[in-house]
Amino acid sequence: MSFFLINRFSSNAVFFAGWLLLIIIAPCSSFSLTGSAGNPWLTPISRQDFRRASDLCTSASARLSLTFNDNDVSEKKLKVGIIGSGAVGSYYGARLLQCGEYDVSFHMRGAHYETCKTSGLQIESSDGDFFIPPDELHVFERPEDMGKMDWVIVALKSTSLDAVPELVAPLLTPNTRVLAIMNGLIEDDLISKLASLPAGHAEEHTHPIGVPAKLHLDSCAAIYGGMALICSNRLAPGQIHHSYAGLLSGGLAAASSSHSSETHQEALEQLWAPTKVEFKYEQSIVGGRWRKNCGDGWYNITVDKIVNDPGLRRLADIVMDETIAVANADMESRLIDPSCYLGDADVKNTNDGPERQYGTLQNIHDAGPYKPETHGGKISISQSSRESKPTECSSPALGNLGDTN
Repeated sequence: MSFFLINRFSSNAVFFAGWLLLIIIAPCSSFSLTGSAGNPWLTPISRQDFRRASDLCTSASARLSLTFNDNDVSEKKLKVGIIGSGAVGSYYGARLLQCGEYDVSFHMRGAHYETCKTSGLQIESSDGDFFIPPDELHVFERPEDMGKMDWVIVALKSTSLDAVPELVAPLLTPNTRVLAIMNGLIEDDLISKLASLPAGHAEEHTHPIGVPAKLHLDSCAAIYGGMALICSNRLAPGQIHHSYAGLLSGGLAAASSSHSSETHQEALEQLWAPTKVEFKYEQSIVGGRWRKNCGDGWYNITVDKIVNDPGLRRLADIVMDETIAVANADMESRLIDPSCYLGDADVKNTNDGPERQYGTLQNIHDAGPYKPETHGGKISISQSSRESKPTECSSPALGNLGDTN
C-alpha cells in the first residue's frame, strides 16, 4: 500500500509540476499568452494554444513519470524462454539473466527443477562464478505456464528434435525468434516441424547469401541455428560447471518476409551483446554446422591421445579433409554462395594468432581431455527432404568410421 501511495503521489506531482513549468516558461514559448494590451496573465489564450500546452504537459508528465514506475520499465525487458535447461541451456540462459537486460524463464524437469526452484542456480565458471537466487529465477515444469516469448532458445539433444514443436508452440507468436543451440545439420528438419504448427507454413523465397531457399515460415519471426564451443557439465541438480571456452556462433536458417536478413542478423547479435558470452555470426548456418562437424566427427576418444599420437592425428586430419569435401559438396547442392565454402586453413588452422578458428585440433587439445560420456561422441546428420542435386563426394575414412560404435 505504501508503494502504491508513493507511486501515485509521484505521478500526480510530476503532472502538476508540468503545468507549473508551463506557467513559468509560457511567455517565452512559441505560443503566446499575451494580448494586444500587453497583459500576459489576464488575456485568455486561444483554444489552439491551450491544446498545444495541454499536449506538451501531458507528454512531459508521461515521460517523467516513467522514472517513478519500476513496473513500467521491467515490462519492457525482452522475454527469453530456455527449452532444454541442461549443462548448455542453463549456462547460456544464466548469462542472459546475469546481464540484467532480459526476463528469462527456464523450462526444467525433475530434481533440477526442484533444486533451482527452492535453492537457486549455481554457475561455476572459468570466466567467474555466480549464483542466481531462487527469488530471481523463473523456472517452470510446463511450457504452457511460461507465457509468450520474444526469444526461445532450444538447447536440447539432437535426438529430442521431434519434441521441439510441442515444447515451443506455447511460447511462440508471429514476432518470436527461435535459436536452436543443437548439434548436427538439424535446420531442414526443424523448419519443417515448426512449419507444421497451425500458424506456420514454408514456401520458396529469395534467399540471402549462405541461406538456402524454401525457408519462409509464419509460425515465428525467424529460426536461427546455434553452435556452442563449450565445455560445460551439470555436476548436480542446480549446479553447472563451465570449465573452458564458451564461444557461441549462430546464423539465420529461416525467416518471415517482414524483415531483411540484415535485420535478423542484427537482432541475434544484439541479444548477446550485453552478456559475457562471446558471439560470432555465421553468414551460412550450413557452413557453420559443417565447420563444427569437422571437430565433432573424430574425437570419440580423449583429445590428448589424438594430438599426441602421430598416427591418430594423421587420421583425424584425413577425416577433416573428407568432412570439408562433403561439406562443400553439400553447400553446392543447396546453391549456397561459394564464399561460404570451407577451406583447409579455415577449419584446421593451428596458429596462435588472431585468425585462429574454433573447432581445430589444437584448440580442443588446449581444453584438456574431453571424455566421451560428456560429449556423446556421435555425428548427428538429419536427412533432408529438400529437392536438390545429389551430393557426390568420396569419403572412405568417414565411411569406415560409420562402422564403429
